[in-house]
Formats: sequence, C-alpha cells, structure tokens
Amino acid sequence: MPKREKISKWPVLPALLLAAWLPAACGDKSSEPKPVIRPVRHQIVTSIGGAPELTYSGVSKSGTEIKLSFRVGGSIRSLAVGVGDRVKTNDLIATLDDADAKLNRERVEISLAKAKVQAETAEANLKRIRALYESNNVSLSEYEAAKERDANAAAEYRAEKRSLNLIDRELAYYRLRAPMDGIITAKDVSRNENVQAGQLVVVLETGDLIEVSVGVPEQNIVRIEKGQAVRVRFPAVTNVEFRGIVNEVSFAIDAASSTYPVTVVLSDVSEKIRPGMPADVTFQLDVVNSVTVLIVPVNAVAKGLQGTYVFVVTPTEDDLGIVNKRSVEIGPLTRQGFELISGLDQGERVVTAGLDKMHDGLKVRLRQ
Repeated sequence: MPKREKISKWPVLPALLLAAWLPAACGDKSSEPKPVIRPVRHQIVTSIGGAPELTYSGVSKSGTEIKLSFRVGGSIRSLAVGVGDRVKTNDLIATLDDADAKLNRERVEISLAKAKVQAETAEANLKRIRALYESNNVSLSEYEAAKERDANAAAEYRAEKRSLNLIDRELAYYRLRAPMDGIITAKDVSRNENVQAGQLVVVLETGDLIEVSVGVPEQNIVRIEKGQAVRVRFPAVTNVEFRGIVNEVSFAIDAASSTYPVTVVLSDVSEKIRPGMPADVTFQLDVVNSVTVLIVPVNAVAKGLQGTYVFVVTPTEDDLGIVNKRSVEIGPLTRQGFELISGLDQGERVVTAGLDKMHDGLKVRLRQ
C-alpha cells in the first residue's frame, strides 16, 4: 500500500498574509496624510469718518513765545489784554467786528428755512405722484419729473445747511483766545484798527513752553495751517498723550529732508518732556472738509516691483478662505492705518501676518 503524503499547512500562510495586505495597500486611501491648511491672521477693511488725521515724527525743543493772530481780517472791536497781563488757557484776547458775518448768517438761515420747506413740499408731492403712477393715473414722465424736483430740492437743502455750518465756523475766527497759560509780552494792534488775516496781534510767552519741530511732506503741507489742533506722543513718556496747536508753517522746503518744517506748541506741560526727545505728532484735519475714508492696516500692506499690494481673503466655508493678491493705492499714514485710495472695498478681509508665505489661490484657515 503506497504511503500517503502529508501536505503541510504552513506554505498557505504567506499567501493569506499577502491577500490581506494587498487591499490595504492598494484600495484604502484613508491612511494618506491630509493637506495642512495654513492659519492666517486677518482684519476687515473699515472706514473712518469725521476729521481725518496725519501722523509724522518730530523732535521736541525749547520754546518761549507764541505769536497770536486772527485767521480772518477785519476791524478790532475789543482788546482785552495789555502787555504784562497774565492769561489762562481759552481766555479772550481780542475780537473782530462780526456784524457783517452775523447778517450773512441771518440771510443763510432764511435761505435754509425756505429750502427746508421746498424739500418737504417736493417730498410730499413725490409721494402723491408715486401713488397716482402706481395706479396708472399719471404718466411716467410726470413721475420722473416729480422725482427730479424732489432730488433737486433735497440737494439745495443740504447745500444751505453746509453754508450755515461754514459761517458758524468762520464766526469763531472773529475771537482770538489764549491757547495756553502765559504772559502777554507784546501787543502790536489797537482797538478799531484794521488787521489782515495772520497779522500779529499779541505775543504770548510761557516759561515752561515746549515746541515740537516736525517735517510734513509736500503732498500734505497744504492741509496744515496755523492754529490747527494736534496730539503728541513721546516714546519716552508712555501712555500719555499731549495736546498742542500748530504755531508756524514754513513756506520754504527743507532741502535735507525734502519736507516743510512745521512748529507745534504743546498746551500741556510736563516735567518729563525734555528738548531733543523724539515725538509722534498727529494732525487733526478740518472737519468741514473731511470725508469718510477706508483704512487698511499697516501690516497688511507690502511693496513689490509693481507697487503696493495686499492679500485679500475670500471666505468659502466655515472658517476657511481663499487668498488672492491684489494691487492697491494707499494714501497718508494715520493712527488707524493707511488711507486707502483704491483697490479694496469696505468689509473685505486682508491678511495681516505672514505675507511672504501667501500666494494666489492658497486655501487658509481664518484667525483674528
């Protein structure tokens, strides 16, 4: 009887292991590493209204006198001080005859009242015509004419309000007040004398006076004028902001810095301030001429061979977004950031950190 060969079970084991490994190696992709989404910090482009601001660096220096003058010309009606008199901040120094300006204000008030009535009448008429138009009782041309009359009346009313605001601001220029405590050391005019805008009236001296010299670039020097309010910060005096006014605006450019020298006098006095200290001077611009401007954070702006640019983040889902590079045109630097001339809309998001790692189409995770 032939011997029956015994078949070993062990050769089967490698085949079973191979069969189990192949699906895991070929078909299961869940073990592949997921791409890392870079988190980015961002800010939203916002707008600021009211009075815009400009900030420039300067250096403090000793000052002893302030030359005071009116911002408008006219006949001096009263002169409340004499040489040697001590004055306090906001004390009245002199006044100009403002009779003509007040008459002009009355005329504008009358015009404003008429414009208001006309605007209200035009608005009421438009509502009536609209109702008739919607019920097909007047033609489209009549409806369009009513809308035009309403728009014109509203524009005239707004113009008259602006005129009244301008006159009220100018009336304040007919009063000359002391910007700070001090002593009157000179008086160059007399009562009933006609003076021009900017003509010296009195000289005010203060023993603890500190001035700050600052250079303003050519494109913004026309926005700076004598008597303008400023805020001043000294890095050496932390967490303190000082008030001041523009005392002198040079008409000649400084060749070394290519800026126009401007002298600011501090209204606040502190023993911590010494001549030669660096300072940051913020000019508060004219409220009447101010406009609402968009602001982009300083650390969101980069400059390349083709100009300045930012990286805009467009949200896609949850806290994710797509980055795109965009060219922008920026204006003066303010305390809030750069004024934006063009390139962005309010509410858009811009990357504020890691700009060198950004590129078009990059998927990111949004962080504040």
